[in-house]
Amino acid sequence: MIDFHFVFLVSFFIFGIHYLLGQNKTPFSWLGYQLEWHLPEWMAKPVLTCPICMASIYTTIFYWFTHEITFNNIIEWAVIAVVVAGVNRVLLNFIN
Repeated sequence: MIDFHFVFLVSFFIFGIHYLLGQNKTPFSWLGYQLEWHLPEWMAKPVLTCPICMASIYTTIFYWFTHEITFNNIIEWAVIAVVVAGVNRVLLNFIN
């Protein structure tokens, strides 16, 4: 069963990281700029620059720190990662 509290927690965390490191007027924008400059694009997108792409990395980190590894959890993890990416897409459309 998908825990939507978990989905929205991860999604809002992703947007927090994205806007904290990606905007020019935040205290940590220099770090985001350095990461974006030094990382190749295929690595920068899931770490920093693309909230939809960030769903794969951050959902994995959050999920496996809070759940044990079983076959059912692996299936649930994959579904939750796709749902988080979808929620991020909807939020991006809403924000822009």
